[in-house]
Amino acid sequence: MIRPPSSGETAQPVRSGSRTTKQERSAQRQQQITETAVSVIAEHGVDGVTHRLVARRSKVSVAATTYYFNTKCDIVTAASDHLLARYEGAFRRLADRLRDNPGTSLAAILRRLVEHGAGKYRLGTLAWCEIILDAHGRPEGALQARRWYDRVTGIWIEIAKLLGEPEPERAARSAIDTAVGLLFVALPLGADEVFQLPQDGWPDQEDNEAGVRTDRNASSGTRKPSARDRIVDAAVEVLLLGGSGAVTYQAVASRAGVSPAAPNYHFRTVDALLHAAQFHVFTQSKQRYRDVMRNEPSGIVDAQRLADLTATVFVREATEFRDLSRAMYPIRLESARKPGLVPVVRAMVNDQNNAWMRLLRRGSPSLGPSEAVTAQALFAGKLVRMLAVGADTLMLAESRGEFAWDFERLLAGTHWSQGRK
Repeated sequence: MIRPPSSGETAQPVRSGSRTTKQERSAQRQQQITETAVSVIAEHGVDGVTHRLVARRSKVSVAATTYYFNTKCDIVTAASDHLLARYEGAFRRLADRLRDNPGTSLAAILRRLVEHGAGKYRLGTLAWCEIILDAHGRPEGALQARRWYDRVTGIWIEIAKLLGEPEPERAARSAIDTAVGLLFVALPLGADEVFQLPQDGWPDQEDNEAGVRTDRNASSGTRKPSARDRIVDAAVEVLLLGGSGAVTYQAVASRAGVSPAAPNYHFRTVDALLHAAQFHVFTQSKQRYRDVMRNEPSGIVDAQRLADLTATVFVREATEFRDLSRAMYPIRLESARKPGLVPVVRAMVNDQNNAWMRLLRRGSPSLGPSEAVTAQALFAGKLVRMLAVGADTLMLAESRGEFAWDFERLLAGTHWSQGRK
């Protein structure tokens, strides 16, 4: 359990004259450990957090970290609360400025948020993304995620009202999901690739452009899986069950039913094995999306039909393919730290952008890349939210109406994201 310096928020330092008090020193040390934990999570993910690493990076003893935080979960919770307080403060200051000068748009605010989140505040953004993706695996993690979304949504509704959005609650929820989805693209690829868009669509890229050898013919199913295939499949299973830190030669060999030397024979390093497993997860996800789009009847697609199609895919990703979805988004964050994964992420993002653009243009030929990016981000952001807070029946049922609201306005050219200020 976290040992709080006071009930509720982080204690403010207490001074007696000009001397530093014991309470102040304690609050400063706890704050130092918490801020270091944010950096550790950003660099190594939640799986990489240990008392020893946080203590070493904080330049304190392990006894100090365990005094304030009994468990690793307590450290992650403190980091999450620290980021929430920081984001709340920033959004409230924005709301205060808008009361005096509302001369901007929700689209412009979102762009600045993504640029800053992937730029000067990259470390905190990476940490928050890691924490929100890990929420389902921590005690009360889903409750923490719900609290984060509830508190931030309240502020964004206020911002949407100040900007004169006709349906501020809908617009606020849509903007939050879009922002989260865009950050999962901007962190690995950069904000420029989010906003400097090719008018004619993105170039098609081969699945193996990242240099990962793929020798199976998944579509034909005409040959028996090789030992290498079985090893990659086993690595995917280990990845889904335990995260990237659980992928070792021994764990994969045991699950694949091969000798301990076999994974090392096919993959010279554990990183190469992990890379292949991550690539396979992305390829599976990419193929699921392509299969849906391939089966869509030709002709004009209106907002309601588009919502039906999208909600069907969304519910499957949040339930039937939940574990694969949970593994896919951490790979995007991993690619923000390991450039070798970036081509894999870019290929999938571009593939989905092109698919969305083709589909949206069947409803309104004037739509272009920016609307395609928005649609993909909406889908991704909603899925991240659903995975974090828990996909209950009501939320799944409401997703169709949320998509319909956004698509009606995107096709009509009145969506908040199409603002030009």
